[in-house]
Amino acid sequence: MNYKSLEELNFNIEDGDRGKNYPSPSELYSDGYCLFLNNKNIINNKLNIQDSNYISEEKHKQLHAGNLSINDIVITTRGTLGNCLIIDKKFPLPARINSGMVIIHKNNLFIQKYLYYFFSSELFHNQILSLQSGAAQPQIPIKDLLKVNIPVICKDAQQHIVNTILFLLLKFLQLFFLVPFPPLLNQIILQNSSLSLHLFVLELINLLHLRLHNVQDLMNNL
Repeated sequence: MNYKSLEELNFNIEDGDRGKNYPSPSELYSDGYCLFLNNKNIINNKLNIQDSNYISEEKHKQLHAGNLSINDIVITTRGTLGNCLIIDKKFPLPARINSGMVIIHKNNLFIQKYLYYFFSSELFHNQILSLQSGAAQPQIPIKDLLKVNIPVICKDAQQHIVNTILFLLLKFLQLFFLVPFPPLLNQIILQNSSLSLHLFVLELINLLHLRLHNVQDLMNNL
């Protein structure tokens, strides 16, 4: 398998704004116009909006870097290293990252979900552990993050990996929670639709969390 560094592949990695307009503690609110992401908001590679900070629309417009868009991937780079989050259509925008995170923007060689699974993997985490610096507080600057190597495969192979991971997760949920899946699921898999399958997984997890076992309403909304 061919491996190349993020730098060789011209990944666009963006830091959070660290300029003079960076929000002071008094400019952070428990609710407001723009979510200001911090490390506590990413737990097990999922969004946790408890203890969230927000900034005003005025402060949002003053900042130049760290603005999030759909399909961006966020990675924590200070303190707790390597937690990641993909920005999907349900993510509460506008939102910005703080100075302890970076944004991985879309790279045309890769499917975003493939990148998300890579950045969630032990292969990635083992690399950043070897590249980290800082004694009191671990960190990994962008110049070091760019040294991380990623498997380079064609998009069809990436899509197959994404669909396989999602399908295995679905089968696990089915076996563990005894959830019946409607026939439409097989159609989604045959269509090789990773987006629909991904949305199905997310919605199913939400349903299970609410202790609901009938997925008919979910399938009607796909």
